[in-house]
Parts: sequence; C-alpha cells; structure tokens
Amino acid sequence: EKRIHHQLRESLLQAGEDSKSSDWAPVAVGHRDGLFYIQTNRDAKNFRLVTAPVADPAPGNWKEFIPHRPDVSAAGAHIDLY
Repeated sequence: EKRIHHQLRESLLQAGEDSKSSDWAPVAVGHRDGLFYIQTNRDAKNFRLVTAPVADPAPGNWKEFIPHRPDVSAAGAHIDLY
C-alpha cells in the first residue's frame, strides 16, 4: 500500500497537483486493471472513493466510484480489490 500511495503522489506531482499545499488529501486504496482507487476528501468532507487512470491520475480524470454522503463517513473504509 505504501508503494501505491507513493506512486499516486508522484503521479499527482507530475500532473502539477500538490495536495500538501491544499486542504485535501488523496489516500490510495489500491490499483487494479490500470486504475487507482483513491479515497479522498477533495470536495467531500466525509470522503469519497474515485478511480483514476494510473497513467494520468490528475483530479480532472477522476471518476466517481462511491460518492460522498454528508451523513456517512467513508474515512478509513476498506475496499477489497482482489
């Protein structure tokens, strides 16, 4: 999981995204079939799960996988991708 998070962070930096200088955080849950599965609080106070292509995981390429719900926190959710 650390390797995946590092790969995601490096890819976001290359895309010009630096979450450390903003108020959101991507948390790589995993990757499968060319997609990152990312838990994030960007535009989602209680977190949401998005997918992004490994080749270009910039936020503009994110697709909603599990949407944000204001009444339910998804922080720390476990997703089994295998």
